[in-house]
Amino acid sequence: MNATSKLDAARQLLDAGHNLAAMEILAELIRADRRNDRAWLLLSRAVDTEKHQRYCLEQVLQINPQNEEAKRELASLTLWEDLTADTPSQETPAEREEAPSRRKRP
Repeated sequence: MNATSKLDAARQLLDAGHNLAAMEILAELIRADRRNDRAWLLLSRAVDTEKHQRYCLEQVLQINPQNEEAKRELASLTLWEDLTADTPSQETPAEREEAPSRRKRP
């Protein structure tokens, strides 16, 4: 299977919600060619943390600074991080003052 076919297969797996299987294909593609910006972009959709997503998108832009899709997704991720960084804790003042050893675990 060539790189284009593997990218198509990974895209189909992502669309079906099979992120781990897609990640395996994408990792194989990236190991073969670390400058495959399309594989990095798809990998950004397969990973499960914002940190990993940001890393993948930054790789895309390092390879291809003109990639508009990666720029949009990175901007969206940055906006989301900015919005959620200022979200106040859901704890009440009394709960924040309570000793950590006495807190109930969720």
